Amino acid sequence: MQAFHKLREIARDRRERAIVKAREEYEAILVRIAALEQDLLGRDRSTIKSIYSCVESVIPTDGPFTSGDLLLRLEALDQRRAWHKRSVDHCISTLRARGVVRRLSKSRAGAAHVVAPAVYVKAGVKVDSQPFGDASLVDVLYEVLRGKSLTLTELTVAVMEAGYVTAMKPKALRDHSGRAMRKDSRFHASGERWTCR
Repeated sequence: MQAFHKLREIARDRRERAIVKAREEYEAILVRIAALEQDLLGRDRSTIKSIYSCVESVIPTDGPFTSGDLLLRLEALDQRRAWHKRSVDHCISTLRARGVVRRLSKSRAGAAHVVAPAVYVKAGVKVDSQPFGDASLVDVLYEVLRGKSLTLTELTVAVMEAGYVTAMKPKALRDHSGRAMRKDSRFHASGERWTCR
């Protein structure tokens, strides 16, 4: 039993290293593409003044993006200007409030780093829907549990099989889910089994 658990951990670590490497390669390619796009389109930088107009000008119109993608595009737009992630995140929040962009999924944080950044898309752009999109864990638990009676372990497995992405280990996810459901009046525990109203 322990050997299988160790093999799963090794596979998970290998996957995480591959994801980090692929993400770094992807970001480097995006910088080159954005620089090429600026060279070919010949946009006049002097007409772009505010950070909001800069961010709006580099938002992809053909698919999803992260704040990191926008930072790379902004650096290619004007390498002389200092671009700060916090400012870009604030612009994205404002653009979400104005309905210019919508969030497809929240960021997922691990113990020491962000496992998956928040993903956005420009309003009107068609994208494949993600299993739970922007839903919180407690809302995902509710959707998976609705109409069923499951133990906390069974519910954790069902949530992960349904496509919920998290950096938490299964046991940590189970414990966190239990605490979250105890605080939410939609859930009811009867012994070991949970149901929802």
